[in-house]
Amino acid sequence: MMPLVGNLSDKYGRKALLTVPITLTIFPLAILAYSRTRSFFYAYYILKILTAMFCEGSVHCLSLAYVADNVPEGRRASAFGILSGIGSCAFVCGTLSTRFLSTASTFQVSTAMAMLSAVYMRVFLPDSIINDNLSTPIISEGKSDGVANQNEEPDKKMQVFKTMPSMEDMLALLKSSLTFSQAAIVSFFSNLADVGLHASLLMNQMKFPLQYYLKARFHFNKDQFADLMVITGVAGTISQA
Repeated sequence: MMPLVGNLSDKYGRKALLTVPITLTIFPLAILAYSRTRSFFYAYYILKILTAMFCEGSVHCLSLAYVADNVPEGRRASAFGILSGIGSCAFVCGTLSTRFLSTASTFQVSTAMAMLSAVYMRVFLPDSIINDNLSTPIISEGKSDGVANQNEEPDKKMQVFKTMPSMEDMLALLKSSLTFSQAAIVSFFSNLADVGLHASLLMNQMKFPLQYYLKARFHFNKDQFADLMVITGVAGTISQA
């Protein structure tokens, strides 16, 4: 979904596309804020799967694209690092807050914060300037010309899908740029490790192998799990900021 989201943001603006995932993330949280019985948890789980297909990672990617649109090229690397550091700092603050909130209050506060972020973004965040020359940035010149010819067709509803980079375009980019392919490999293995760690340290209701081990060996409770998550979050904030 990320190539489609990126292409839509080129056409309709970063702010418009940011509104969609930020708004959709409110609904699964609202379900658990209302009730945490089995039926409501199943409803949350199904809705979370559906919304994650569009929302998972899109806020971060669109935020980076927004920064790239509004920050000079020489300062983008620092801006990306600061943005990642702020995200890690928010992770630390959210984890710390769970030590002082009950389970019910945690989901209620999360829902309220998600709604506040959506309102704040719509009211205060100015839209970035769309550069038409960057509408197909990862497609080679020859294929870009072919896309341009397709865009001249009258059916405007399919224009976005016609200009979306195909799998062939992405593979061509990986083969043509050694730097990009190496960065993609590093990103893959880094995220593979991070997701494994975070999946093992998620909510107390979710049973994962590492959590079983920590409970059985060290008798960890939810506050001690939160301490581990805070440590990783603080380390991430320091390394990225």
